[in-house]
Amino acid sequence: MRGILAVLLILALASTSLASVDASVSDSSLHKPSPLKIGIYSAAVASVVSYSLLKFYSVWDTTHVGFHFKKDDLRGDRLLLLDEVAHLFGAYAFVRAGAGLSRWAGLSEKTSILAGVGISFFVMTFMEYPLDAYKPNEGVSISDLAFDYAGTAIGVLREATPALHNFDIKVGFENLSRIPPEFLPRSTPEHGVFVYWLTYSPAPESLPLNIGLGYSVRHDERRQPHHEWYVGVGTSLTELSKRFLGKYASDFEYLGVVEVALTAKIVD
Repeated sequence: MRGILAVLLILALASTSLASVDASVSDSSLHKPSPLKIGIYSAAVASVVSYSLLKFYSVWDTTHVGFHFKKDDLRGDRLLLLDEVAHLFGAYAFVRAGAGLSRWAGLSEKTSILAGVGISFFVMTFMEYPLDAYKPNEGVSISDLAFDYAGTAIGVLREATPALHNFDIKVGFENLSRIPPEFLPRSTPEHGVFVYWLTYSPAPESLPLNIGLGYSVRHDERRQPHHEWYVGVGTSLTELSKRFLGKYASDFEYLGVVEVALTAKIVD
């Protein structure tokens, strides 16, 4: 297993070669490629991807069995699709981060989006194979993979469609005191700390606020799951960047993945 991880880390480092492929061509009027930016970009991508893989491996790796698929994929985890939504959010966030960092480095719009897709596809696929594929209580999850790739597709659609730039997918927390270490849930109840938001910024150039619809799951004393839906008004670094960074906002708005909101629970 560690040998497979080493190979994947090497591939993660190799993926940064996208920067050199497009280093001499840019369709951005804001930035031009430079050796310094390309170097920072390559180091950042390699570091984030490698750290993510190592962290997933250290937190979730357990005793190994033979390769297998996960049974009772959608109903057996008592999370009411919250885990699948988390996979969608993760894939989406990796696309956004990869594309935004690539733009900052001066790569073309097309290459920036492709870089985000590659990073997202690589990291999220790794979570299923080899990480979950050999775990006795997990296995390769078809639904997780479907939501992984759906999140990647939504990220691409959002990046490539100006009409969608006021929409975003973010994560918030039901209770700050219950956030698990390193933000990685290790048990079923810990998943319920996270609230996933679909947000809309009605006036991003003048008002750094959004409105949103949030989803989470609560477990009762018998550990039975219950849907939780929220509405809220909030903000994040995404909204703040649009308000205060002007034309440079697209380079950094992906950093606003955490939603801070005043919320009201509409379904419990």
